[in-house]
Amino acid sequence: ACASDIEEVAVFDLTGRMVAVGLEVDALVQAISHLKLRETTVACHNSPTGQTLSGSAVEIEQLKRFLEGTVEKLFWRELDTDNIAYHAPHLACYKEYLATQFAKVLGEHRSKPRQLDVKWLSTSRG
Repeated sequence: ACASDIEEVAVFDLTGRMVAVGLEVDALVQAISHLKLRETTVACHNSPTGQTLSGSAVEIEQLKRFLEGTVEKLFWRELDTDNIAYHAPHLACYKEYLATQFAKVLGEHRSKPRQLDVKWLSTSRG
């Protein structure tokens, strides 16, 4: 459930986790579906057998226990994200609130993107 107003934002639990997992996307999607997890997703498709998961701390822990019980030699590495689950569905609750707050800070300039130096867009040169 999402917070419906600013007072609820202060108490809504955003604690999340991100993890690197050594499994195929389909296996992770099936496990998430099997457990009926609503706040967890495959956030990044890194390789055929390596993905990044993002979700609420509670659901990520449920998924870890399930996979440890069903997958032999599971690769599972916690990512240090200061307990923020970037790309996770439960952050969608804050989209409108954050857009409003950013608009207050950025004002009219938000509709006029500044020209970026190519060095900020790519790690390669040329």
